[in-house]
Amino acid sequence: MAKDDYLFGDKDSFTERLDLVNAVYNPYSIKFLAPVLKETHSSILEVGCGQGSMSQWLAEQPHVNSVLGVDIDENALKIAAQKQTPKTKFELLSVYDLNQLDDSFDLIYERFVLIHLTSPTAALKAIYNQLKPGGAFVCDTGIHSHCFSDPKTKSYDQFIKLALHMFASQGKEADLGKSIASLATSIGFHIEAMQLQQPLLRTQSEKKLMYLGLQNARPMFEQENLASVDELNTLEQCMLKDIENLESIWAAPTLCQFVFRK
Repeated sequence: MAKDDYLFGDKDSFTERLDLVNAVYNPYSIKFLAPVLKETHSSILEVGCGQGSMSQWLAEQPHVNSVLGVDIDENALKIAAQKQTPKTKFELLSVYDLNQLDDSFDLIYERFVLIHLTSPTAALKAIYNQLKPGGAFVCDTGIHSHCFSDPKTKSYDQFIKLALHMFASQGKEADLGKSIASLATSIGFHIEAMQLQQPLLRTQSEKKLMYLGLQNARPMFEQENLASVDELNTLEQCMLKDIENLESIWAAPTLCQFVFRK
């Protein structure tokens, strides 16, 4: 049976990849969150806080009194704890188990968590139940099939193809952004704001995000027999070379953003 684990998290380079995810996606998340944070939010919950980058930023905002970050990755939480402030707290907890928390929240935030779950509807219900009446759920999820390269880069396109098969083999929806609105509204949320953002990667440091994604996902590719060891070795070598090509643009997974109101 598939587990609700992060599909890109089995290598020593995982921490470096999360840093690059934050570098590429945080500006979009921050800009989208900013109007919502003009309201007073005495308590915020970040689901899947990872190493605490966004939790830290949320706690720095003037109308925020406290931020709780939860994750199922103990190693990531150890890094997050190093950034802990009087306004932040971090706990080991699954999104499915939010009912174990004593508090309800004015705002709940997640990015790229629901997309890694076999039951995003159950997670949405847990989030809904933990929000105060009128509370906001800010959701940053993805659409992986939107990825492309121009001019065509065979190694990148092959990696995306493998990633899509990997999500499917684990019973997870790589394009959750295409259906998250109907899932959320079916349990009682209403849509307050929405937009799509797709980062375009050109420099070697930007494209390294996707190369590390290949490295991190290799154990799963092998486990699911999506490619042989030799094929993955060749793909990794080609991709490492291709990230140096500044003439090729790689489109990263689309960020599908919603503010859902309870």
